[in-house]
Amino acid sequence: MLAVLGLLDEELIDNLVIHAARVGMVHAEHAIAMYGFGDAVPVMSGSLLDRGFRNSIFETLAAIESDVRNVRAHIAVPFDLSERSFVHIPFIQVTITKGIASVVVLGDDTEQARERFKAFEAELASVTTPRSEPDVLDVREEPPAIDYANTVEAAKRHLSDDFDKVVLARSLRVVLNDQADPAAVLASMETREPVCTRFAHTLNGNRFIGASPELLIRRSGTHFASQPLAGTASSRALVEELINSTKDNAEHRIVVEEIVQRLTSLAETLDYSSYPEVMALRSVIHLATRITGTIADPATTSLDLLAAICPTPAVSGRPIDTAMELIRGLETKQRGFFAGAMGWADASGNGAFVLAIRGVIVDQNDIIATAGAGIVADSSAWAEVAETEMKLRSILDAAAPQAAAYLL
Repeated sequence: MLAVLGLLDEELIDNLVIHAARVGMVHAEHAIAMYGFGDAVPVMSGSLLDRGFRNSIFETLAAIESDVRNVRAHIAVPFDLSERSFVHIPFIQVTITKGIASVVVLGDDTEQARERFKAFEAELASVTTPRSEPDVLDVREEPPAIDYANTVEAAKRHLSDDFDKVVLARSLRVVLNDQADPAAVLASMETREPVCTRFAHTLNGNRFIGASPELLIRRSGTHFASQPLAGTASSRALVEELINSTKDNAEHRIVVEEIVQRLTSLAETLDYSSYPEVMALRSVIHLATRITGTIADPATTSLDLLAAICPTPAVSGRPIDTAMELIRGLETKQRGFFAGAMGWADASGNGAFVLAIRGVIVDQNDIIATAGAGIVADSSAWAEVAETEMKLRSILDAAAPQAAAYLL
């Protein structure tokens, strides 16, 4: 297998973005966007907890003959790391920076790679514009607010000095009269939250698309960074209230302390602020802390770092094992890839992964949005209901704006 480098015509870039949202793999940040199509090798799957599986991903990438540096794998990681992650090494890989779309095409030989590139250009030329949004027929709470409030109260009864946080999730299922166009949904998410990282994958036959504000891990050479979020308010007008909130600061401190502790054994240097800053999005604001450092062992990959910190207390709790057991007992359905990780890795061990939140699953004529809230000792059950509804509204405002009329 070898890689051939090319450039995509500027006139096809818009079609590329539409096509990727519908059928490809997407990891699009503010300054750089990465897209993938097809599979150059069979899809790899396994538990990210398995070091052998992690190593096999990089060994497969390293076996590809290439003079270019950006041959990569697109990776979807579930919330429960013991479940299967899916790894795609696309035979068409596109990177857009500063309006220039560079293309890496993988093939058995140069001729096959060039033929694939020509076929890909023809495919893009026939891409249709995003469809208008379907009509909303119904919105269903899963579970209803009263049941979620009761679950929060049940969770609080389990909290103690040795178990100080658990995160509980709930969903809204939007029933449409036709299937939503993932390209329209992802474009709307980009317009509303341009600072977020957009992602898209086909998982278990459905499209999972979203715009995540939270960086789990980024490795570039020996350097790494993470930016956990925990603590939420509804608008920028509440910044001071959020900063001074005892409950939100306690929740945030738990997350930062745990991630720092897990990274310490892998780091040569580690740096973070003692006080969180505020990340302001269109609908919500969060407490955020930037964690940076250098790895002690150059062989430590982005997936090693990811496996060390996931699932973070921002979406699970502390301690993790106790929180995971309670989540399985109290939540009404498995999370799957919600609150997992979406990202990419290359043969050098570099990569970037965001938390798989603020997204929707397009399931035939339904759109499913999921959000969670961190439960600590000071939590109010109905305040946590309000927090999940605030997050769910922010997702549906982009994915299915008509759904707002069905919500209280």
